[in-house]
Amino acid sequence: MYPQSVTGGISPLVGVTDPHFMNWMNIAALPNFRKLYGVIEGKFSPGDILSFTVSSLVDVNSFQGKKSLVLSAQGALGVSNPGLGITYIVTGGACLLFSIIFFLKQEISPRPLPTPASLNWTK
Repeated sequence: MYPQSVTGGISPLVGVTDPHFMNWMNIAALPNFRKLYGVIEGKFSPGDILSFTVSSLVDVNSFQGKKSLVLSAQGALGVSNPGLGITYIVTGGACLLFSIIFFLKQEISPRPLPTPASLNWTK
């Protein structure tokens, strides 16, 4: 929960260091966005019941916003689809491999730099 001051707002001494408040104050690039509030640690089985208490402390009517609670699963790489993370790793590795190959090719047999005399302007 946000640290409250005596006047009911966010405490300027404690509130700016609260990780939930700092995450909420980060600017979103698009008008529709999701903000991660927290992580629920533990193993869950199908049929488990989770209970949440939600307090609406920030008014979103001024910019026609909506609030909702979204529960999602994340894998070890931060996404629910492990194939996406593996694809990023494989693509990065391939780019690194090709950059090393092109560097070695340039060092072993460099391509000569062009000169104005080698340019052919006629067809």
